[in-house]
Amino acid sequence: MKTLRQFSLDPILIMVIFSIIPKGKHNSDSNGSPEGKTQSNEQDIIAIIVTNGSWKISCYWKSEYNEMINFNGFTFSFGANDVLTVTDETNSYKGTWSLIEIQENTESKLKFNINLGNPIYFVKMVDGWENIEKSSNYFEIRDYSLRNGVTDFLTFSKN
Repeated sequence: MKTLRQFSLDPILIMVIFSIIPKGKHNSDSNGSPEGKTQSNEQDIIAIIVTNGSWKISCYWKSEYNEMINFNGFTFSFGANDVLTVTDETNSYKGTWSLIEIQENTESKLKFNINLGNPIYFVKMVDGWENIEKSSNYFEIRDYSLRNGVTDFLTFSKN
């Protein structure tokens, strides 16, 4: 009489476990971008940061002049659907913001656009800002002027 051999289910169990564990990020995405970072990923990260909470301007240099005097006491909220709301103790102003990816020569860049019409000193901020630096507590955007060779800085800090 033949006997049934015992076998272990361990190899099958290990295969099932590894087939349901999510795969980690590789060091490059399908476009060959290092560390899996693409402009789209960067755009998503920046949008998550700026829409999380309210912000104040902590530094604003425009054409080598400190413009902070016009922006003290204002709170900026970058909301969904590109809605920008700026408030102080008595007034509220509406505008828009957006992040767009542009192609310049062979290079792709992100631009941070701010559009506010009132009051007049907000109009100075209307621009396609670049070179976005960020953390969860601040983000800084810059604009280099080809006209006069000056870099403008606009830094927002978490309220």
